[in-house]
Amino acid sequence: MKIILSPSATFRDDQPPVVSGEALFYRGAYYDFSQLSDGSEIKAELPFIGKISRVNGRVELTLEYQYNTETAEDNLSADWSDYTFVVTSGECPCPIVRKPVQKIFVEAECGLEDNN
Repeated sequence: MKIILSPSATFRDDQPPVVSGEALFYRGAYYDFSQLSDGSEIKAELPFIGKISRVNGRVELTLEYQYNTETAEDNLSADWSDYTFVVTSGECPCPIVRKPVQKIFVEAECGLEDNN
């Protein structure tokens, strides 16, 4: 399956889609494309963008992919190839580059008593 993730800046993060054969699981919904014949296409609604088609036996689609602007790097790639994946099984890679996570250290007081 050829998947293009179309990034959309929001305050939430989508989980990457998961492919299983001719099916896709995304945003809690299951989509089965096994009945889509070669050379045909269908118009789709969100979270899909544009048409879903089967070209040379492979399903091709574009998904809206929301990412949190607070956790993503400011300068994301503008190259569509960075958002295009061919996935035969499993989770699609996440194309969003994240800011480094800051580690917070908390000093805890130990209630140790000197029993001497």
